[in-house]
Amino acid sequence: MCTRLSRLAPRSHSTACVRILQAKYAYSFSQAEEAEPLGGRTVKEEKLLDGFDGAVGFHVSPDIPAGMLDACEGPITKSADQFKLTITGKMAHGASPHNGVDAIVIAAAFVNEVQKVISREMPVDDAAVVTIGTIHGGEATNIICPSVVMEGTIRTRSPERRALLSQRVREVAEGVATMHRGHAECIIRTGEPPVVNDGDMVQRFRQVVHDTLGREALTARKRAAGSDDFGFYAASVPSIYFWFGTRETGNESLLHTPTFGASDDLLVPTTELTVRYILDLLNP
Repeated sequence: MCTRLSRLAPRSHSTACVRILQAKYAYSFSQAEEAEPLGGRTVKEEKLLDGFDGAVGFHVSPDIPAGMLDACEGPITKSADQFKLTITGKMAHGASPHNGVDAIVIAAAFVNEVQKVISREMPVDDAAVVTIGTIHGGEATNIICPSVVMEGTIRTRSPERRALLSQRVREVAEGVATMHRGHAECIIRTGEPPVVNDGDMVQRFRQVVHDTLGREALTARKRAAGSDDFGFYAASVPSIYFWFGTRETGNESLLHTPTFGASDDLLVPTTELTVRYILDLLNP
C-alpha cells in the first residue's frame, strides 16, 4: 500500500485559517507502481506536479513495529534501471570450438566482470547492485552457442552516479565481447529514480511526530534496498516519503504476500497524522 499527497502552495494571506482554506491538494493512491508504464513516470512526463510545491508519500513496512514511523533525510530507496544484453558469437561444432565464437563463454565472463564495477568502482555508500535475472542461450549439447540474451537490473542510491553505473555495465559488456571476438548490444531502460527525501520536510515531519506521538514513535533507520516510483515525484518537487510499521503479533507477513494486511487501527491514525503534517507545512 502506497499513498501520495501533493500540495499546491497557497496564496499569501494574513491568517493561517484563510491560508488553509485557500490551499489546494491532490490526493491519490499509487497507480501502476510495479509495472510499466509506471504511474510515477506518467506523473512526471505529463507534468502533473507543475504548480505544486511539495509531495508527501507513505508506505507500510512490516519491518517496523506497529505504531512506529520512520523517516530519513536523503536517498531512502534505489533507482532501478533494466537492461537487456544480446551477445552474438559464431556457431560451430562442439568438437571444434576454434571454428566458432562461444556466446556462452562471453556471457559467463560478463557475469563475473560486471560485479567488479560494483566492488571496485562504486562507493560503498551507494549500495549499488547489478542483478542478472535471466539468461537464455544454446539449443544443443554439441553446438557452440552463437547467441545469448541476458536481462537484469541496475540499482543505486546515488542520483549522481546512476548514469555512470549504466554506462559501465554497457562498456564491460562490449569490452568482454570484443575481447572474445564477439559482439554485444546492451539496451538500458531507465526506471524509477531513487526516492530522495528533502531535509527540511523531514525535519518538519519529525517535529510534528514528536509533538503528536512522542519522540519514541519515530526512528531514522530504514533505507530500502528496492525502488519505488515515488522517486519520480521526488525528482519533480521537494518531497518526503515515510514508512509506518505494521508488524505485530499475528501480522508478521511480508509485503507482496497473500497473508499481509494493515488494519484500520494503523491506517486511520497514519492518515490523520499526515493531514496534520500537511497543515503544518502551510504555516512556515
